[in-house]
Amino acid sequence: MRLRLVLLTAALVALSTGAAAQNPPRDRGHGGSPAGEAQPLRPGRPADDPVAMVPDSDREMQAAIAEARRTLPSFWSLYESDRQVRSSARLKVGFPTPGDGREHMWLHDIRRADGVITGVLENIPEAPMTVRKGDTVTIDAAEISDWGYERAGRLHGNFTTRALLKYLQPELADQLRALLSERPLEGTEI
Repeated sequence: MRLRLVLLTAALVALSTGAAAQNPPRDRGHGGSPAGEAQPLRPGRPADDPVAMVPDSDREMQAAIAEARRTLPSFWSLYESDRQVRSSARLKVGFPTPGDGREHMWLHDIRRADGVITGVLENIPEAPMTVRKGDTVTIDAAEISDWGYERAGRLHGNFTTRALLKYLQPELADQLRALLSERPLEGTEI
């Protein structure tokens, strides 16, 4: 799997001004760098949707995705029982790209009923694909690579965002660290 991760910096500003539930920061992924090294945030993207490349071999990112998938049942339990979680819920999903890759992008306005999961695409796809930012999409649960929600100005979940911090400019990484909850899953040691 190749990862391209994105952080919405405009959302970071929204969180710092108290509008976290509307636009929490997000990352997404697709395509590793040819040299196998992380690439900096890519120029030419809209300011609220920059891209950072992460190598396929990044074990911390692989572990973050595995942990997000392992804890997904806990997220769904919170989603079903907690209105705040449901209203701010986000899912990161891998969409197929040319060359058997995946572009991992965030969805908001999540709906789950009768085994069907839908959400609104939050990012601008980098790779050629048929979905666009703002489209409502139906997803396969097996393609979920992360989850998140906001409570009291803190971001919970966001396992891949935490793994992305080492690739960000120090100032941006510090701002994000200040917004991330101490533990991804409330009430646990995780």
